[in-house]
Amino acid sequence: MNTKKALIVIMVLLILMNIALASYIIVISTSGKSDLSIDEYTKKILEQRNIELKCKIPDASPNAASIMLGDMIYNDSTIETLSSKTGGSYSLDELGRLIYIASPTDIEVVEEMNRSAVERISHAFISDIGLQLEEFELDMVLETGTDEYEVRYISKDGQGIFYYDSYVEMTVTNYGVVYSEVYIKHVKERDSKKAESLPIYTILLTNLVAESKPITIEKISYGYHQRNPQINESVMSWRVRFSDGSDRFFEVSTGLEITSILEKLKYNGIILKYWLPEPFSGNSNIVYGESSFTSQMLNTMTVFMNGDASIGENGLITYIRSSYENSVSYNLNDETITQICNEFIDSLGKNSNDYYLDTSLQQSDGIYTSTYIYKDSKGHLYFNNSIEIHFSELGVIFASFRDDVFVFGKVFSDNIFIGSILPDVLDTEGDREYVITEIQKGYKSIDGVSKQAVACWRVVFEDGSIRYFTAETGEEIMN
Repeated sequence: MNTKKALIVIMVLLILMNIALASYIIVISTSGKSDLSIDEYTKKILEQRNIELKCKIPDASPNAASIMLGDMIYNDSTIETLSSKTGGSYSLDELGRLIYIASPTDIEVVEEMNRSAVERISHAFISDIGLQLEEFELDMVLETGTDEYEVRYISKDGQGIFYYDSYVEMTVTNYGVVYSEVYIKHVKERDSKKAESLPIYTILLTNLVAESKPITIEKISYGYHQRNPQINESVMSWRVRFSDGSDRFFEVSTGLEITSILEKLKYNGIILKYWLPEPFSGNSNIVYGESSFTSQMLNTMTVFMNGDASIGENGLITYIRSSYENSVSYNLNDETITQICNEFIDSLGKNSNDYYLDTSLQQSDGIYTSTYIYKDSKGHLYFNNSIEIHFSELGVIFASFRDDVFVFGKVFSDNIFIGSILPDVLDTEGDREYVITEIQKGYKSIDGVSKQAVACWRVVFEDGSIRYFTAETGEEIMN
């Protein structure tokens, strides 16, 4: 933040704080009572705003501090150990969360479900996956159906300070824990500086405005909450929990509300039906060279794959099947479609596991088309290196693909977080709404001719449209 913007923020805060203090004076002068405490004054002012305070306001304010988060505590190597120990299936999703799904054979029926049973079952699960129960706090128990509960635990340190973004969420039924999401990261670095913080009553009166319908504050606590997901930074924050289960977070040092990226996007008419990937880290743009396929390889394809293969000036290779002798007729379903495509990719001398299935369509004439994109070990897609396969029950009919050799350029350090630029690059004026179904990292050429490809975000919308934005500047790639 530059100096001018920082001064503006400070001035706004001072004005707001003066308004809050003026409210105290008004209450004091109108109540006629001089022995009311700050807590009582705060409660009265909030009542005038249609906000009921059902909890005690914390006496002390925590020191302003921050932490940097590192990798997830679970990785691929821990999954096998967990499965063999507890049963059920474990996997890591795109966010790195540990996902647990119970197996029917591992289910034990609980005769009577109540709060004690829910806590006993959830405590046992936390221990089973190698976590220490004393490092967690039961944050929520919500009955969602007959004998079904949603349970959430948040982690805390030895001093009892919460980490609101590190959690274990479970679906508990009379069959035990049937589903769980675990999201906990290592604390990589702590800020040793200890700064003063604003009292919570000042923050409440500054940020909570008059409500049209009554609302109730059930609990106020403090802990670390993620302020900047781009750099995994969490700051000491006040959490205000309302009776409807919603939370609002305020940074203790400034009193400013920490609004999640999802809330900001929704406010701008952008609906996400997909997770927000983390920014590129230590990546660079790339330069494409010649195709990895030689003339000899194309001749081999022609001989052994019953078709003709050729390469164009732009490096695009086309394959046309010319003979169906000794063809096997497939009963096309999801399994055989995958088999046909994987066998074709493997026959090119490539590993089908290195390719991401991007689209799969059935044409009206019974012809299917599947498009695969090369994917590296980090999950980044190389949009120029793709394979488009057309096939029927007799196998592959036609294919076009590109596999250009590439080298990485100079690594760039600054990059754009896709969540922060979407309101700027999308036309959010008026009542227009965008529904995003997928966001992925990858590399794409900057035009249809150049061999230069840039690190970028691919954003897929519900209407089928696709747009690309560079990772360095957020500028849209128009080709």
